[in-house]
Amino acid sequence: MCPELTTTRNSFAREGRLEWIGVRPGHRKPIQAVKQVDVVAGQGVIGDHARSRPGSKRQVTLIQAVHLPVITAFIDLREVQPKLLRRNLVISGINLYALANTRFYVGRVLLRSY
Repeated sequence: MCPELTTTRNSFAREGRLEWIGVRPGHRKPIQAVKQVDVVAGQGVIGDHARSRPGSKRQVTLIQAVHLPVITAFIDLREVQPKLLRRNLVISGINLYALANTRFYVGRVLLRSY
């Protein structure tokens, strides 16, 4: 990442909000919305099937809330529920793309993006 972008990003850091949490208990199983989850370093979200793949880079998946209406428009639906997109966390208030190749917190959990 270029130094200017890093400086700008750090200068205007905002606190995001966790809007939704989901876990998928098994392969091809529907995602279940939950109020909270535990996360284990190097393993991922407890209760999510991806946790069974230790070492995977996709231990926790995120999507920005602002993308939901865009996806809705592209697929010509009235609404897209987060569970249809098979992500663990829906985040608002920050640009997840700007966090590429960084470490950041979601609540008390330190995540690293790739």
